[in-house]
Amino acid sequence: MTPKQAEEELDSVFGATADMIPTMVYRQFPRIPRQSLRRRLVLMSGANGKWLLVLKDNSSKTMLSTKIEQEDVEGVRKLLDLGEQKPMWYRIPS
Repeated sequence: MTPKQAEEELDSVFGATADMIPTMVYRQFPRIPRQSLRRRLVLMSGANGKWLLVLKDNSSKTMLSTKIEQEDVEGVRKLLDLGEQKPMWYRIPS
């Protein structure tokens, strides 16, 4: 495989993964809103490979005031094997 072919393969795998993870979470936890989110998955640090799965944002008053059940948040944390990480607000550049 040439370096260009390897890069193309990685790009296609990345695209599928970036779509698969949020879809898997939202299907398993249908009470988590997703229709109005600006972005569902955000790369926070390319060097460290840190990703942010968006469960809620401030894209609208409705979305901002949406209540997400703690049971769902805990389920997502376990599904993604996030250990003791807790959800929090992050500033995401536009």
